[in-house]
Amino acid sequence: MPGNEKTTPLIVDTDGGIDDALALMMLSAHGRPPSLITTSFGNVELDQATDNILDTLAILDLDCPVHKGAAQPLSGERVDAVEIHGEDGLAGAVRPSRSTTALSEKAVAVLCENLSTAAQENAPIDLLMLGPLTNLALAISIEPALIRGIGQLTIMGGTCFGRGNITPAAEFNIFADPEAAAVIFERIPLAVLVPWEPCVDNPVPGARVDAFLNAAKPGATHMFIKALCDQGRAVHQQHHNKDALVLPDPLAAAVLLDGAVVATSRRCPVLVECAGQHTRGATIPVANNKAGTKRPDVDIVETIDPARLEQMFEATIVHMAGQP
Repeated sequence: MPGNEKTTPLIVDTDGGIDDALALMMLSAHGRPPSLITTSFGNVELDQATDNILDTLAILDLDCPVHKGAAQPLSGERVDAVEIHGEDGLAGAVRPSRSTTALSEKAVAVLCENLSTAAQENAPIDLLMLGPLTNLALAISIEPALIRGIGQLTIMGGTCFGRGNITPAAEFNIFADPEAAAVIFERIPLAVLVPWEPCVDNPVPGARVDAFLNAAKPGATHMFIKALCDQGRAVHQQHHNKDALVLPDPLAAAVLLDGAVVATSRRCPVLVECAGQHTRGATIPVANNKAGTKRPDVDIVETIDPARLEQMFEATIVHMAGQP
């Protein structure tokens, strides 16, 4: 199994959907499990999202502290994506028995504490954001200096060419709390943004997913992974009339693990539309900074190496389902 030699601590912020669970599996399989997880509303409501992450950790046999965070966006009504992830957020997959619970309901305070310490000790912490950006936006609004404690910030969200997945203009994670996203892109330098288009443009064909699953050992973990994959494939079939699996959060995890999965990217500031009738939640790359914005640059992933992503996903399935 390929390993990752990087020892920088990693915090994952997640809204507990099927691709969030697969992303955690990819991180664990490739030797970069999170040292801390914070949860938020998003794909499902907060309590369900937290349960989903705790159950995924039980499947992984991974001991990782989990802290519940934001239940609502900074502004506006909460949205969800149960039509994509299933009513429980994990496609009705059979869950393991567990005794673990969230350590606290103070994810924002935990982020403040950890990132402030990292800033003071000059030992930055990497962040992988897989849902709405509310927790991190609240943390840096409370304590702006903690930005110096952030190492590599990788975000799954937004668009690079204006093709949304919840509205014609907006991707779900940003649409769920555009005010929070605006805070992040206004204040944190050199975030890596993994937008919707390279995800939906590079799905793993269903036949390949079947081959990966067939190469893994049967058992509870195999059944859990298969349920997640089956749900994702069914959604893609419904929306695109093709048997394939889109991997938004696993792609963000892959970019964090191995920068070579990125084929091309663009570095520029990003604006977030918070008020448009038809464009709320849209992310707008400022090419050549013609708008004169003083916002920091963002590294926006535009195209990827799909074969490399497939290899990482195959290795994840075979490794994680290696035990019955």
